[in-house]
Amino acid sequence: MHYKFFMLSVMAILILTILSACDNNPYAIQPDTAKELLATDDSVILLDVRTKTEYDTEHIPGSILIPLAQLENDIENIITDKTTTIIIYCRSGNRSLEAIDILENLNYTNLYDLGGILDWPYDIHVCNGDC
Repeated sequence: MHYKFFMLSVMAILILTILSACDNNPYAIQPDTAKELLATDDSVILLDVRTKTEYDTEHIPGSILIPLAQLENDIENIITDKTTTIIIYCRSGNRSLEAIDILENLNYTNLYDLGGILDWPYDIHVCNGDC
């Protein structure tokens, strides 16, 4: 009986280890940490890389919009200091990872991936035709 319990425990630990390794994003920042950082440091930029239509529908308050398709061409004119802390988000987390790659290639150094607005548990500015 103890042997079965031991083997099940070992298998559970292995499965959890494998699953956590699949979601290993070295730039990931949790929403609570991002919120605290934004609240305590005015120099941090919250960057939305979705489309203008998505942003106009809803966005995290205080964020700026640079759509992913324009990021490479526009970022250096908007955020000139490449050591600025930038927290990036999109809808679900795919475009934010692409944005990290683009910004790294342009030598930006303090990058955080918030993932998607879908995972943001705090206030979201929703436009009801008044934006």
